[in-house]
Amino acid sequence: HGLTVVTLYSTLGEDAARHGIEESEVSVIVTSQELIEKLDKTLEKTPKVRHVIYFPGSKPQAEEEPKNKNNVKFHPLAKFEEQGKNADIDEETLKQKPSKTDVAVIMYTSGSTGTPKGVLLKHENVVAAMTGQRERVFPIIDVDNYVYVAYLPLAHILELSCELLVYYSGMKCGYSSPQTLTDQSTAIKKGHKGDLQVLRPHVMSCVPAILDRIHKTVNEKINQANFFQRQLFYLSCKIKAKRLEQGFESSHLDQWIFSRFNQLVLGGRVRAMLCGGAILSEDTQRFIQATLCVKLFQGYGLTETCAAGTIADQYDTSAGRAGYPLVCCEIRLENWDEGRYKNTDKPNPRGEILIGGKVVAAGYFGKAEQENNNFKEINGTRYFRTGDIGEFMSDGTIKIIGKKRCLFFSSN
Repeated sequence: HGLTVVTLYSTLGEDAARHGIEESEVSVIVTSQELIEKLDKTLEKTPKVRHVIYFPGSKPQAEEEPKNKNNVKFHPLAKFEEQGKNADIDEETLKQKPSKTDVAVIMYTSGSTGTPKGVLLKHENVVAAMTGQRERVFPIIDVDNYVYVAYLPLAHILELSCELLVYYSGMKCGYSSPQTLTDQSTAIKKGHKGDLQVLRPHVMSCVPAILDRIHKTVNEKINQANFFQRQLFYLSCKIKAKRLEQGFESSHLDQWIFSRFNQLVLGGRVRAMLCGGAILSEDTQRFIQATLCVKLFQGYGLTETCAAGTIADQYDTSAGRAGYPLVCCEIRLENWDEGRYKNTDKPNPRGEILIGGKVVAAGYFGKAEQENNNFKEINGTRYFRTGDIGEFMSDGTIKIIGKKRCLFFSSN
């Protein structure tokens, strides 16, 4: 109904959380019960907050329910839902619909500075991004029968985009957390199954850190095998990775060697994984594709572009690249003379990546917008300067080769 949602990571720290709450002037906070104690200190310094709605966390809570204080009322989600059932419905409120220019989400992201910036995402930004993401990924997804597992924080733009796509398409969704995802997760009792084994999803999103962890776990298991089994596994990996690079399948290797790894690690039914948030190494990408028998969609986007930018398609056989531009946006490379990158470089153009189109955010909230020079207009199209250095390959894919703030050059 046109209400704006503000997202904040619980891991940002007390000062950063207080900054986001104060700047956005929220009056209602939704959180988990285990974070109430941490939130208390912040509430003392944010007088505009009036209500805190909390739900049970991942750990059993032995303490009493929080008591109202400092003009702040605490509401358990279950009781809040019960009150809602008996509440009088304002028909006029229900009729209110957002316009495309209304702000849907203020998403706080730390970026490269210590103070988090609130990114203003309008409804048209979100819808435009979903259009491009759906066109690229959904051709291989059976929305009527597939299940998606959601375990990343909704304060992460990748997870928010994926879940919106899931609900838009009518696909089923199961909720998990990094602490309960696998059999080896920290909150899973030894001998019990993790959420992946119980839910057995078909689709999941992930960040490179998760895939690196899976890579390490599988390698540790293989190293416990005998010499012959280890050599057979690594030789099969090498053969399949080469065939994947050439665009061929390896059905016999999948049947006799690799199919069981999808079962052991992911539950046995995962068919597609969307990876974003950072650069995935070529070694991990090939290993995951080979051993888990999944379609791995490597993508590139930012909070300021609603996670839209590029995604590999189902026929992309390259590794270490971020895929092709989505239909919802435009990408250009701008010369960075100081770093000696130019869009006229041979054999491939290089430069700072600019993403343009309806996916680009309205800007930053509050003081951050006053100091902002990351957004610009080019021929009537709004662009965002990403600060990332990219290289367009001959097949149209883009490779992220660095960041402006991390690259230094000597005078020689």
